[in-house]
Amino acid sequence: MEALVSPVRESAELSKMQGKGYPLSIWGLTRAAEPLIMEAMRGDSLFTLIVTADSARADKLYQDYKFLDRDVYLYPAKDALFYYADVHGNLTSAKRLEILKRIYLNERTVIITTIDGLMDRLPDMKYFRRHAFSLSVGQEIDMEDVKRRLIMLGYENVAVVESRGQFSARGGIIDIYPLAEECPCRVEFFGDEVESIRYFDESTQRSI
Repeated sequence: MEALVSPVRESAELSKMQGKGYPLSIWGLTRAAEPLIMEAMRGDSLFTLIVTADSARADKLYQDYKFLDRDVYLYPAKDALFYYADVHGNLTSAKRLEILKRIYLNERTVIITTIDGLMDRLPDMKYFRRHAFSLSVGQEIDMEDVKRRLIMLGYENVAVVESRGQFSARGGIIDIYPLAEECPCRVEFFGDEVESIRYFDESTQRSI
């Protein structure tokens, strides 16, 4: 990536543009050049927000930008189905939460969205931090408290975890399928202590 971006970042044309202040209008770029210019201009910014006119343009830019930077994410606007879907069946919720999670963890992120996506109201990050919780091996926590927190966050208590937004508790084990993860997690307790945490395949229920 750096081999592609570095010549653009060091070019005299980019230096002239950066010295003129903002807002800055740039036109006449090819599709391939757009992410190069954006990546060169962002510098060392921890978070970068790119807003496009519509979802089609956002998706194209996302696909092109992903070639340069793996830490780029597409923040989708809410569609009509968003308001009727439940928490464990909504891919839009999962994509949005993944970005909020990266902001929460202060991870370097490029966010591409649309004007509609930009207009969505979100909870304050303080609210997000207050309600988020984590589990780690060796941690002492009441298993019933974990279940209560998951239910409060909208997770569904099921017999067997099969999709995002579900959890299942049996004996000293809680299976959780977080919205922002590709696979569910199996958390084993020994009394009130977290003994192990590992991913598993929801189709075979075997650890991976």
